[in-house]
Amino acid sequence: MSSRTLTPRTTRKVETPSGSSRFLEPWLYREPPLAASQIERFASPDLRRRKRQVEPGLHFTDGAANTVVTIAVRMYDSLKSRIAELLRRPRAMKPQTERQLTPFLAEHSSSGVPAFLLCAADVLEEFELDVVFGPLFTPTLEERAELADLLFHWTPTSEQLEQLVKELSTEVPHATVNLPDGSEAKLSLHEVMVDRFVRLLRLDAGPDPATAAALRDALPSELWPVAMALACERGMTVHHQHWFAAFVNHIVSHRRDVTRELLQTIAEFIAGQKTLDRAAVLASAEALAKATRATAAYAGSGHAYWSPDVAQHHHYRGEGKVDQQRLDEQQAEASRVAALLEELKSFEFTTR
Repeated sequence: MSSRTLTPRTTRKVETPSGSSRFLEPWLYREPPLAASQIERFASPDLRRRKRQVEPGLHFTDGAANTVVTIAVRMYDSLKSRIAELLRRPRAMKPQTERQLTPFLAEHSSSGVPAFLLCAADVLEEFELDVVFGPLFTPTLEERAELADLLFHWTPTSEQLEQLVKELSTEVPHATVNLPDGSEAKLSLHEVMVDRFVRLLRLDAGPDPATAAALRDALPSELWPVAMALACERGMTVHHQHWFAAFVNHIVSHRRDVTRELLQTIAEFIAGQKTLDRAAVLASAEALAKATRATAAYAGSGHAYWSPDVAQHHHYRGEGKVDQQRLDEQQAEASRVAALLEELKSFEFTTR
């Protein structure tokens, strides 16, 4: 085999949404990936046993297959370690979970919530576990953003994700739940819970390296992981991701301050577009701007509801009074949508 050189890029420090720092160590790959048979032929016996964790689409330039396999294994192990850390973090009991637990506590004559959480994985059906504990194992944007740097030049395969769920289910037996009374309880983890958490991380839906780099170069270090997570949202096709990165760069080039909230508004809007045709996108943005203005005006007028239940359904606090918190939120959203529409009018759409 010819001698090739694997060249590391300069490390880049990234601030995660939780406030901690991570260093990116992306590798630039310039040649086609080694075939699975070649990996098996040249890798050491120990690494060959782990070849199932090698990303088939991984590009490299080193003639030694051991290096390629080692990189893939290292990425997989880092991902598993990070997700295990997320699963072990204390998570608050959601109101809907608390409500769902009530009939099961009575049915199983449990002595209390802590005792039931320890045995729930054994006494409930899998679909019941998903319904009851689903809210607890729906990853937040912050949690998804904490994994963004691992997806810069690597995407786990479906086989790797299946293996990840199995290994995590064994290695992380319990999660910690913060109960409404301030106490903590252990929840026995079931594979259904881990599978939901991993699946909703959408780790296999990340943007390609060029798109990821475009977002990284345009945004501050604390916002790039958020943008990467938003690019994985449902509805974000490859074309939508390209469009998202190009639009973010367009906004930054106009020296507009980009915030996390603005990124969320942009991503949600783009992901919801069935077509990225210029006329259709502008019409959709104009309709959204009109709707958010109306919602803000409605929140600012103060309304009386015939029933407190109806008021609660509309998230309205204070009969006939202005809910200032909700008004501020609606006005801020209207302002972000207005900024989105303004930038769209000068954005040059491209097809890829």
